[in-house]
Amino acid sequence: MLYQYCVFTLLSAVFYLNIRKNLYSGYVNLEHNAGLLKPQKLRRYSMQFKIDTKPTYFIIAPVNAPLDANLTAALTKKCAELTESGSENFIIDLNECTDADIASFEGLVALHQDCYSNDQSIVYTQLNDNLWTKVKEKELDLLINIAPTMQEAIDIVSMEILERDLFKEE
Repeated sequence: MLYQYCVFTLLSAVFYLNIRKNLYSGYVNLEHNAGLLKPQKLRRYSMQFKIDTKPTYFIIAPVNAPLDANLTAALTKKCAELTESGSENFIIDLNECTDADIASFEGLVALHQDCYSNDQSIVYTQLNDNLWTKVKEKELDLLINIAPTMQEAIDIVSMEILERDLFKEE
């Protein structure tokens, strides 16, 4: 009997520590079901980006992520990391962002202002119709650089690079 109690106590402690560890890492949610607690996986958005490096700019494309506050925070962090490595210009390709949270627009504006205050360029491009409608409703297109195509985004960044170079020479 004592042996069974020790094994049960040990297994309970291991289960508790495992659940606690996973709760703090954000992977497990405890669901109350008929008096029992059972772990369930939470949906967790891993912010993945495709990054295309060009000589004078980076193209950052979120992969299968909704445009929300988490994505804008991850974009801000990624731009900061790339800035530390020497990049000054970014094109954000939002082609795969099919839905948008209106609250995320503040993050896009903040990222835009942060880049331009540090003599960097940033252009958002390839917004789908749903996203474009929401941007127009909030008049966000008046606050940030948005280009309909990738080529136009590249042209904007290239012109701003030339403009900064000209002002530095004077």
